[in-house]
Amino acid sequence: MPADFYTPELSRMNRQSASNKQGSDPELIEHAEPVRADMMFVHKQARDAYEDYLEAGLAKELARIHLPLAQYTEFVWKIDLHNLMHFLKLRLDGHAQWEIRQYGEALATLVKAVVPLAYEAFEDYHLDAISLSKPTIQQLQDLLTEDQRAALESRLLEQGVSPREVREILATLGGAA
Repeated sequence: MPADFYTPELSRMNRQSASNKQGSDPELIEHAEPVRADMMFVHKQARDAYEDYLEAGLAKELARIHLPLAQYTEFVWKIDLHNLMHFLKLRLDGHAQWEIRQYGEALATLVKAVVPLAYEAFEDYHLDAISLSKPTIQQLQDLLTEDQRAALESRLLEQGVSPREVREILATLGGAA
């Protein structure tokens, strides 16, 4: 493994968020510089210990026991497009940890370049979509009369919404196009 570690920039030395257990607050911690320097020191100590263990003949699987999660690693990943999109939906979410969102955004750029139509559909139908609960759908269905559904259909078509999408919207609302 390369002797490279992730150490947050000073601008990322944030306090723990009070509302998101996996996230950080925009406010920086006090003494960010010494804390960051200490992180780098610990990374070096762990890597030096790893190298010493290897020189002593210890198996790699045991020698790396103290290496931190911050050490960069390389891997080969096989995944189908469906599960890749699911991974991206989770990692691009605004509640995801900042660092994993950066990884998700880089990966999304690659996916978008390789399968642009699939990625566009992913954005439209999953990433930028909302999910409605059964009670919410029922409440929407109860609110619209047949005349309102017909008016909605006409207005959607006038706005350039495709007939297929109009059918999907009306089906969700309990009507037929």
